[in-house]
Amino acid sequence: MSHEAVAELLNQQHRWQLAGTFWLLAAREARQSGDRAKWSRCMIRAGLMALTCSQFEIAEQRFKEVIEQAQAGIPAPAVAEAHIRLGWLYYEQDRFREAAHILRTGGKLLQMLARKENTDAESLRFYAHGSILPCEGHELIVALEATRSHWLGRTYVDWGMQQDNQEMIQAGLAKLQKNRQYDGQLGHYPNVGFALLRQVPALLYQGEVKTSERYLAQSEELLDRQGTTQGHLALHKGMFALEERPEKAMDILENAREGFTEPIFYAHGLSETFKEISSLYLMDDRKSEDERALQYALAAAVLHPYSRNIELLQLAARKMYWRMGENRTAFNTFWQTLEERLWRMDAEPFSDLRYLMKAFPENGISYVETSLEKARHAVQDELSRKG
Repeated sequence: MSHEAVAELLNQQHRWQLAGTFWLLAAREARQSGDRAKWSRCMIRAGLMALTCSQFEIAEQRFKEVIEQAQAGIPAPAVAEAHIRLGWLYYEQDRFREAAHILRTGGKLLQMLARKENTDAESLRFYAHGSILPCEGHELIVALEATRSHWLGRTYVDWGMQQDNQEMIQAGLAKLQKNRQYDGQLGHYPNVGFALLRQVPALLYQGEVKTSERYLAQSEELLDRQGTTQGHLALHKGMFALEERPEKAMDILENAREGFTEPIFYAHGLSETFKEISSLYLMDDRKSEDERALQYALAAAVLHPYSRNIELLQLAARKMYWRMGENRTAFNTFWQTLEERLWRMDAEPFSDLRYLMKAFPENGISYVETSLEKARHAVQDELSRKG
């Protein structure tokens, strides 16, 4: 089997880190032979594998390398896709302004591509939500635009909720609806399901409970049960329950946790689940529940140390600090115990970090160390700022 074929097989088995290595080998082989189309395709796939594994710096390097070669004979669809994937990456890091900018740039490239007379000569094996979509000609442009609309919509929605900007939220929902139309046009109905699912948080934020419930039901009908899909469904059901039936939310979120750990580990999905569980505990007014909230917030931040998780961690830490009479020495002792429990990984939620060790045996420890240091500094900054 060729390196690219091995990478495809490993990706289907959800062995993303190893798949990325073989796509990188295929890209190196293509560079030697002067096959720029294959090189760009495999570099983007290697970047996608790194992105899926939360290795964002590596993913960014892969995508940017393709973009920087735009004038050296790289196929135009690959350059457009690299912009779209980079926008996805920035979204994942809560870098919403940068994500919106690069995704809009990708849109301009697609407009130029649509005007080319020889578009039918272009072809691409395109990935969308884990599915391989062989596309060419006009269908290729539609598939690229569908994915661009998806990530731009999610960027506007989450950025809008962060800023409490209703206009931006509405723009995001419109983009997700457009994404839904594109995928429906292509017959990619599981992707339509994801487009529906990703509108639920914004609809709940706006108080559109009935529409949220309807979209959840429709997405469940359209989505398959492969990979981490069950986790995504349960996570959004848990978000709905937090708003409408909090007493049922924990059981649903536990299902989401299982969907992101077995049989496939997905760090970002698990962090999102931990964030929702932490928020559920924060609703209670007992010290024991505040302690649990801080544990889950810390686990979420270690898995995905970016702004929304960091902000939740700071909120949970501030509440525990207040519980302790704003005694800095007592809190520091408590935090040290918390870190010790994290490294033991023998009780929830920290026991789930062992899945991280199994999935990434070569860099799992350094991943936790780096994230934990960022979390520690964020908490110290929060307490110093308000102390």
